[in-house]
Amino acid sequence: MKKILQTLMVVMLVSCAIATQAQVRYLDEVFNDVQVDTSIIYGENYEFFTGFAQLKPLIMDVYTPVDDTATNRPLVLLSHNGSFLPEALTTALIGLCFNGRKDSSIVELCKRFAKRGYVAVSFDYRLGWSATASDQITRTKTIIQAVYRAAQDAKNAVRYFKNDFANNSNSYGIDTGKIVIGGSNSGAYAALAASALNDTNELKGIKFVDING
Repeated sequence: MKKILQTLMVVMLVSCAIATQAQVRYLDEVFNDVQVDTSIIYGENYEFFTGFAQLKPLIMDVYTPVDDTATNRPLVLLSHNGSFLPEALTTALIGLCFNGRKDSSIVELCKRFAKRGYVAVSFDYRLGWSATASDQITRTKTIIQAVYRAAQDAKNAVRYFKNDFANNSNSYGIDTGKIVIGGSNSGAYAALAASALNDTNELKGIKFVDING
């Protein structure tokens, strides 16, 4: 009986060792530490709350695995939640507290992606729509346009990394053929719009037309 138990223990230890060695990059967490480069300006564009009179810097945080030498890593761009409104307004209107690109849910996702070997990005995008307007048409039109502006900013982030690849020796070590855009809550709307809206003729619809936007 003692020999059987010893044999079973050896088999279990060997199985655990094999399982540990069988970790697969991009599926399992193969890195322990993550580096975060914060407050990187990836572009600028006119924003809602100044009547589109002022340019707003577009900022992102980039998460990469520490001690990784790969130069062809997939890039994951994540857009945050928040109902396309600043934190102060979401708190006042609906009692929820969001925190832009620093929101805990997006930060955790970026860390988990980076530990698996991806380059992960949490990026801010332009906010603002007429959430308190008295008529449904204005509310509907302006939030659709807010989604469109967020999609524009997401594509701006993609262009930033492609430009870095072409003109800055690929400083982030990415594969420009493997770029994914995702998001949480309203950020997911922006991600879907950025991936689906690829025909400029679609922008002629009345929902995108506004004298100020």
